Formats: sequence, structure tokens, C-alpha cells
Amino acid sequence: MNNEKTKVDFYILSGGDESGYMRYTCRLTEKAYKLKHRIYIHVDNDVKAQQFDELLWTFSQGSFIPHERLNNGMPQSPVVIGYNDTAPEGYGLLINLSKVIPDFYDKFARVAEVVADEDTLRQTSREHFRFYREQGLTPNIHQISL
Repeated sequence: MNNEKTKVDFYILSGGDESGYMRYTCRLTEKAYKLKHRIYIHVDNDVKAQQFDELLWTFSQGSFIPHERLNNGMPQSPVVIGYNDTAPEGYGLLINLSKVIPDFYDKFARVAEVVADEDTLRQTSREHFRFYREQGLTPNIHQISL
């Protein structure tokens, strides 16, 4: 997909810790899933993938989000968590929780960047924001109070 069509949203959280950051990302994932989006969640490594996988099962007692971790095969679930250099085919929303923007970000119609209320993570998010602007994209900003 041409990156001119990629819509980028920054969800800037205030008043929460890392637990709140991860729970908000689960709620965002759940909302997108209920809207029938196919979602790829990009994290830094296997440990982060495992942590987010477990949290999606437990963050809300009444919630069910079918998901899987990206392995070598074709994913079957509407929500996939991964950290590799390639994205799964057929997914329209990228939720980037990684410190780096994956090279394949422009294959997605939408990109969501969740910004935690922590100085080092905010600095990384500022760099991500600048990158998207340099690519000719205009990110939308959503202020979220936890």
C-alpha cells in the first residue's frame, strides 16, 4: 500500500503506568476487533509478544479477542502479535508497540502508536512522529486520560 494512504494515529496517554499503557492497548485492540478490523500488533521481541499475548487473554473478564503470535505459517486469527521483519498479509491495522517503526508500516491502511506517560517512551514517540511527517503523513493525535 502506498504510504500516502496510510492513516497514522497517536494515542497519547496521561496519568497511567506501564500496566495502564498495556491495558489501554488491549482496549484499543478489542475496539478495532469488534469493528471487524484485522490487526497486527508489532512488539520488540519474543518476550514482549508473550507478555501481550497473555494480557489479551486476561485484561478483561468478559472480553474475548481471538489472537495468536506470528510464527512461520499463515496466521488464522484476526489479531496477530509479532516482532519479525515481515508483516502478515491481509491485515489493515498496525498497532506499533515497538521502539522502531517497522519498514513495512506502509502496507497497512492504518497505524496506531500508543504513547505511554513516561519520558523515554515519549521521546521515542516524538521520533516516530517526526518520521511519519518526513514521509509526508499527517498523524492525528488523541489525548487519553487513564
